[in-house]
Amino acid sequence: MSVSIKKFTACLASIALVLLTACSGQSTTDALANSKTYGQLASNSNQSTELKQVNLLDSLERLYPNGQLPANVVIQADKSSSQKLAALHLSTQNAVNTSIPISQIRSQSTGQQAFAANIKPVTRIQNTTLYGAYFFTIYDDERNAALANSPGWNHEGVSFWASLSAGDGLSPVHRFRNLQNGSYLYTIYDAERAEIAANYTSLFTYEGVAWYAQQTLSTGWAPLYRFRNLTNGTYLFSASEAEKNAILANYANIFTLEGIAYYVLQDGPAPTPLPPCMPAAIGSTGYSLVFKACNGASATYYDKTECVRDNSTKLIWQGHTNIPSDLRNGNASFNNFDSTTTLQKWPPGQYVSMPTQTDIDSTTNTLGFANAMNAENLCGSNAWRLPTKTELLSLVKAAQGGKPQIDADWFPNTNSRGYWTATASDEYPSSAWAVIFAWGTAATTNRAIDPSGALGSYQVSARLVRSN
Repeated sequence: MSVSIKKFTACLASIALVLLTACSGQSTTDALANSKTYGQLASNSNQSTELKQVNLLDSLERLYPNGQLPANVVIQADKSSSQKLAALHLSTQNAVNTSIPISQIRSQSTGQQAFAANIKPVTRIQNTTLYGAYFFTIYDDERNAALANSPGWNHEGVSFWASLSAGDGLSPVHRFRNLQNGSYLYTIYDAERAEIAANYTSLFTYEGVAWYAQQTLSTGWAPLYRFRNLTNGTYLFSASEAEKNAILANYANIFTLEGIAYYVLQDGPAPTPLPPCMPAAIGSTGYSLVFKACNGASATYYDKTECVRDNSTKLIWQGHTNIPSDLRNGNASFNNFDSTTTLQKWPPGQYVSMPTQTDIDSTTNTLGFANAMNAENLCGSNAWRLPTKTELLSLVKAAQGGKPQIDADWFPNTNSRGYWTATASDEYPSSAWAVIFAWGTAATTNRAIDPSGALGSYQVSARLVRSN
C-alpha cells in the first residue's frame, strides 16, 4: 500500500466493516442464543469505551496486496449471481416502523431514556475463518461471547457509534445473516428489507434490529458507505470519507461502492463531568485519604486501612488491617512467584524448581493476592499490582525512636520485616528484591517463604500499589 494510504490511520475510529462471523449452520432467528456463536445478549449492556482501534487500511493491505486477491487464496463464498445480490439497491424509502428484538431474551429500551445514555460504541471483530469478513455488535456480552467461543477471531475495536433504542429521527438497522457463507448484511431501509424477505429467504435469515441510526444527514452524524466485495458477495462499511476514497483508489478490483447505507455518529457522547469538589486533605506533599464519593462541596473517603494516596509520587497504596483472617492483615506472609517456566521455587531445605500455576494463583502468593484485591475492586479499582523496588522505597521514612521506618500514622499495622517488590534479582531467579522496613533498605531474598517461621528472613509481607 502506498504511503498516502497510511496517512488515513487516524480516521479508523470511524470504520465499520459490517461483514461478519461464521455462524455456520445456524438458520433460526434465535441463532444468537447459541453459545457457540454469540451467546446471550444482556438486558443491560454496560459498554466499555476503552477499546483498541486498528487500521482497516492495513488490514486490507494484508488481505489484498497491491489491490488484488492473492493467488493462493481460496474464496470461501459462492460466486453465483444470487450471492452477489444484483437486485438489491439502496433505497431512500421510509424505514419500517417496528422494533423487532434481535433475540427473544433481549430487553429492548423504549426510547424513554435520555438520548445520550443510549449512544454506545459499535465494535468490530475480524472473522479469520471467512476471508475478509467482519462481525459487528453494539453489545459487550455478544462481543465477549463471540471472542470466547471463536479463538480465530480478532477484536479490532470501535468502528462508530449508534443508539441502543429508538428515538426521534432514528430508524432500526436490520440484521440479516447469509446462510451460505455466514457473513452479514445490515440495512436501514424498509424497501430493501422487503426485497430480501420476498426474494432471498433461501439465502438470508432475518435476525432482528441490530441498533438504531439515521436515514438523513444532520449535525454530528456522518455517512456510512456501503461496499460490496465482488469476489464473495460480503459487505464492507466505512464511516470515513478518507477511508472511502482510499478503498476506491486502491481496491476497485475487490470492492464496488453501492452508496450511503445510513448515517452514524463518529464519536460518542461527551463524558459526564465529575462533581465540583475535591477532598480538602489533598495537598502538594505528604499523604491523603482517597475519596470515593463527592456530593456538592463534601466528599466521603476510604479508611487508611483500605488505601492511602502519596501526593508526591501520585501513587495510591493498599492499606493493612489488624484482622487475622483478612488477606490484608499486616502480618500476612506471601511467596513471590510470577513464572511457571523459571526456577523460582526454592523452599528451605529443598531443591529449586518451577512454580505451578496453582502456586502463582494462590492468595498466599503476591500475584494471587493482587488478583484477589482486583476481584474485590479494592477502593474502587482493579489495577492493583506489586510495586517496583523504587516505588516501595519511596515510602521509607525515618521513624522517631522505633520501627518500622514508615509514617505509621498513615500506614497503620505495618510490620518491620520485608515487603516484596516486583523487581527480580539480577543474579538468582529464585530471589527478588524486598524492602526491609526495620532498616529502611532493600535486599534480595528467597521468593519462597518459610511457613514455619523458623527463618525470619523468609517471612515477607506485601503491600500493593496502583497509579492515581
